[in-house]
Amino acid sequence: MISFYCKEERAGFQFYKIKNYDVEKMSENKVVETDIADVTVFLDGARVTRSGEINLEKGLNEIKVEKISKFLDKDSVRVKGSGKGFNATLVDVEVNYNYVEKTGHEKLDELRETMKNLQKARKKLISEKNRHKKRIEDYNQITNNFNAEFPKFFAAGESSIQNLKDLHALSEEKITELQATIHDIDDKLEKNVIDIEKVNQELRKLGDEQRRVEENYSVIVTIESSGAGVFELQVSYQIKNASWTPFYDVQITEEETRIGYMANVVNRTLEDWNDVNLEISTATFKPVSITEPYPWYISERVYAPPPQPPMIRAKSVSLMKKRKAKDKMEFAEYEEELAMDRDYMAKSPPAEPAAVEMAIETASISESSFGVQNFKIPKKMEIKADGNPHPVLLQDFEASSSRLFYWSSLDQQLIAQEKIKNGDLTLLPGKVKCYVDGDFVGETYIKVISPSEEFKIGTRLSYEMKVERKLTKREIGKKGITKGKLENEYVYEIKINNYRKKETKLTLIDRIPHSKSADIEVEPTLKHVEDYFSVKPTKFDLGIATWDLELKPSEEMKIKYRYLVRYPKDLEIDPPLP
Repeated sequence: MISFYCKEERAGFQFYKIKNYDVEKMSENKVVETDIADVTVFLDGARVTRSGEINLEKGLNEIKVEKISKFLDKDSVRVKGSGKGFNATLVDVEVNYNYVEKTGHEKLDELRETMKNLQKARKKLISEKNRHKKRIEDYNQITNNFNAEFPKFFAAGESSIQNLKDLHALSEEKITELQATIHDIDDKLEKNVIDIEKVNQELRKLGDEQRRVEENYSVIVTIESSGAGVFELQVSYQIKNASWTPFYDVQITEEETRIGYMANVVNRTLEDWNDVNLEISTATFKPVSITEPYPWYISERVYAPPPQPPMIRAKSVSLMKKRKAKDKMEFAEYEEELAMDRDYMAKSPPAEPAAVEMAIETASISESSFGVQNFKIPKKMEIKADGNPHPVLLQDFEASSSRLFYWSSLDQQLIAQEKIKNGDLTLLPGKVKCYVDGDFVGETYIKVISPSEEFKIGTRLSYEMKVERKLTKREIGKKGITKGKLENEYVYEIKINNYRKKETKLTLIDRIPHSKSADIEVEPTLKHVEDYFSVKPTKFDLGIATWDLELKPSEEMKIKYRYLVRYPKDLEIDPPLP
């Protein structure tokens, strides 16, 4: 006998009627074959809907859906259905966990020997990589030591600027060679990881033959039917080990940008999704809570004598610091130039049909009141439970863009960048491949971009303009002593040539010394900046001057400025002045 509770409400009170069912009259347990029909993939999970048909008998029927993945969230199971020509009532839903162990035998000696050799090769590659990284650290240490001691040698006339440049050039050349070697070793390590994973898969496969454990869930549904006939059953549930990550393919021109918004869908649920209706959602399984603030107490600091540090040699301290430092040197990876010939070779121009550009099929979008976006893929999809990323196109849309240029006196390189205004979508964090005027310029990463928000990508070197900065005048101590202080004067000129055929925006950044000592005076200050610059900077702060310029086509512009440094004659300035 099983019981089913029916709730009724009368005059604001709730009444529960208990209806009993005779188990002896229940039909024999039937297994229904279901197929996965619909899948909604979240950022950290998925909602799966299975459907199938089964013949019910009049009265109580117990239906069983077998072999649902062990990653099922059993509290999320929902059941619905419809009978063809009869009424059906859902009586009970039961979710059972199944654990089955199977045994056998296997031969693993050959695979274990292969694994041993692969792991040995991996250790050798890692050792070689560490040795090259140590050499890079040594080159950096030599350069840093020379940089620290160079002002003394330079002041004594025992070394020259050329020696400093030669050392930096040699160090950079050797470091570049070592980093290229490390890059090759990383490629070998990556291949080694793939080979080890293949052997692991074979070992797991043979290990499963030796002793294999099967874990899954089954859902048992009890239905009361008013008649016999075909019943369509739908079972939906949420499941772990599924996810998607956004990535972007951006085609940039100076006037407009085409953004391809795509998703890499990963299925590790142990259930293949074959010929399913797929939907991608920006929702997440993670719970959200409100954090209540707590008091922020402050008090007077009580100083305690610092503990005595252990005796460590200076060289060991330097090596420890360098091991903790992150490697900021990155190699830009370039791909081959992409080109597509869109013109047709016409045999007879009058009969040539008009070229029709290929249409791009994108997902339809819906958005909830909480800002969650859902992308419904228009065609059936197949995503195997192989753990590999499966790319899916979500949207392909145009956005307005404009080209900006930057130049800084620190590296004296002209940098181009695209400013793009986003459309109506929220772009989630992800990798971006950038193509400017058809050329691949590199890969970057964006954070969350809100609708209509402006962002910048496509940073690259440009040769569309030329910026030259040179020292035109230098007077050191020639103005005599003022109140016991020497005065140096420096005059610079920055010449800008715009070789573009259109008006161009350029942000130009230069700097003059900024004193942190009361004994050293630097002019101009912020109050007198106009007296020292032929073109007033848009911003001047801590000696850093920024100009936001608009240059006409083929225009040449010159910016002249000067600065003065006053200091006691017996004071040594660090770092040295030009």
